[in-house]
Amino acid sequence: MAEAGGRWCAVHGLARPVPTVTDDDLSAAGLLRHRIRRLLGTEGPQERTGPAIAADVRIEVTPGHATVEPLGTGVGWLASAVAAECVLSRCLGVWTRLKICRNTACGVVFYDRSRNSSGVWHDVSVCGNAANVRAFRARGTAGKPR
Repeated sequence: MAEAGGRWCAVHGLARPVPTVTDDDLSAAGLLRHRIRRLLGTEGPQERTGPAIAADVRIEVTPGHATVEPLGTGVGWLASAVAAECVLSRCLGVWTRLKICRNTACGVVFYDRSRNSSGVWHDVSVCGNAANVRAFRARGTAGKPR
């Protein structure tokens, strides 16, 4: 996790070292993952019962440049970095292309690169093929005695 956080800081031009995430933070990280997946899986308006992700960030805007720096420690820093990316992806129109693989046994979150944003499988040759073969077989055997 520290390596991914370090890459994130490098991409965003932040020199600040990434806080370490301890074993005690794992349940909070799992909750963060669950909340992001819930946001991605939501279709249409939802009742607001509070923020899905609470984040502390420092925003610095200068002529021609803006910086969002996550604050906090451990999983709090991670949640702030993830929240910043959620805002950025919404602003750039990327959020609608972030999807959860339709294969419930898989559930990978992926970026839909299809031309019309119609992708439903993270990998068509893996999850898509298996589902399509099952559907084909179900259609072929429907109503036929064995």
